[in-house]
Amino acid sequence: MPDTMNSTTSGPSERIFRCGGVYFLLFLALFVLYLFLSPLVTLYGSPGEPVSIAVPYTGDVKVRLVMAALLTALAVAALLLRLGRRLTAGKAAALIILGGIVLRFGVMLYTPFFIHGHDVGAYGGYGHLDYIARLYDAFRLPDTNLGQFYHPPLAHVLAAVTARLYAAVTGAVDRDTIFQSARLVPCFFSCAALLLCLRLFDALELSSPAKLFALTVVAFHPTFFLLAHSINNDIAMVFFFLAAVLQTVRWYKDPTYKNILLLALAIGAAMSAKFSGAVVAVFTAAVFLLGLIRHIKSGGGLTILGQFAAFAAVCFPLGLWHPVRNLIRFGQPLGYVAEIPRDSGLYIGDIAVAERFLTFNPASVLLGGYCNPWEDHRLWEYAVKSALFGEFTFSESLEPVRAALTGASLLLVILSLAGMVWLLFKKTGNNRLAVYGMAAVWLATIAPFVYFNIRYPFGCTMDFRYIVPTVVTGAVFLGLLFDALCRRRLKAPAAAMAVALAVYAVSAAGFYIL
Repeated sequence: MPDTMNSTTSGPSERIFRCGGVYFLLFLALFVLYLFLSPLVTLYGSPGEPVSIAVPYTGDVKVRLVMAALLTALAVAALLLRLGRRLTAGKAAALIILGGIVLRFGVMLYTPFFIHGHDVGAYGGYGHLDYIARLYDAFRLPDTNLGQFYHPPLAHVLAAVTARLYAAVTGAVDRDTIFQSARLVPCFFSCAALLLCLRLFDALELSSPAKLFALTVVAFHPTFFLLAHSINNDIAMVFFFLAAVLQTVRWYKDPTYKNILLLALAIGAAMSAKFSGAVVAVFTAAVFLLGLIRHIKSGGGLTILGQFAAFAAVCFPLGLWHPVRNLIRFGQPLGYVAEIPRDSGLYIGDIAVAERFLTFNPASVLLGGYCNPWEDHRLWEYAVKSALFGEFTFSESLEPVRAALTGASLLLVILSLAGMVWLLFKKTGNNRLAVYGMAAVWLATIAPFVYFNIRYPFGCTMDFRYIVPTVVTGAVFLGLLFDALCRRRLKAPAAAMAVALAVYAVSAAGFYIL
């Protein structure tokens, strides 16, 4: 049977992105492209004197023009395939993924690590840059937990190894040039997360319309562009968090030792990148309980406990070795977060809780411009804006595109939340695993975020980068809602969702290209 837009099967064009070896090939391709293209790109500023976040950073126009040309070529290819009735679901997915990779790699290429980053710092300091530099120079962990050094080292080790590889291949000696190559690690994880989402959508058994809708949301979401060049540990944790969600679903459907050990590795790696990756274990624990109950009911007894023991034997040492090391060596409590002084200008704990958590003004989001961690205090408004633009300022010429992107994104957020509530209480439907599973992941992500902002009431703690997995859960609910409208032949609402998605994708790409 041929692969069609409405089929859940896939052709060769899509199956290549499901191959396990594609992750290695992806990193190799990104590395080779970077070797050839990075010398041609002009970057502005330096780690010692970075461009202020209040000053718009434009980047190299050559990169932006190539990005525009490549995305246009992909769009033309999709149109020609559609007109020739040869645009299958697999080919559409491949084109969407390639578009997402172009945006991630392009934004990384024209943005240096000290622009639009978080807690990067300078050489000789205690930020993420010096964490990587010390690993690069000394091949050992820092002898202090000051600044950002309290974090687990997985992302920083990978960045240092990549920088070493780049220096060895190119013979580079300039430190700025060498450590710019560390951006390849977050760029890889950002791109790889898109491939991982395709596998997750397959595991959740989404139909082709639902899968393509969800894949487009993830491919064009700006938070993945911003994190693609930030040399901290955020996107590495997000990747392994999503890998853990995928493996949890796979284990629930097929409870084998292979699946549970891969799950243990994923959670352990998430925690080895950033300790907050442990929150995915809340979702996994709930699924383990359901699996245990199902196993006992089917007459399997308690034999499944052997799998749980194997899981613990792998996950606990991998996830907890660094926090325990810091506890012993520095007296650092488990779950420690670097404190910000309460006399900081970022402190917002003196503002009423209702004002911070229960107030949302759409006009402020649409017309209020960009985030300002020194002045803003409304959590959900800040989260929506920082999801699209981080905590940074962009050119005034982009204002119409900003407004279009913000409006389309806000509409999709509202639809995803409405879709989640509707699908949770809908009594009929075949894909309950996707509905309940993604709702549980959403709750496991949002609840710690709210607590975090109660415990640490500062402007910077409201950043969307702490809840990036909600992009994926929201994408799934949008896909399921779109599919439900199509199945019920509600053409007008389905068309409206398609238009909103198109405006979102085009404006997101345009904003980071223009």
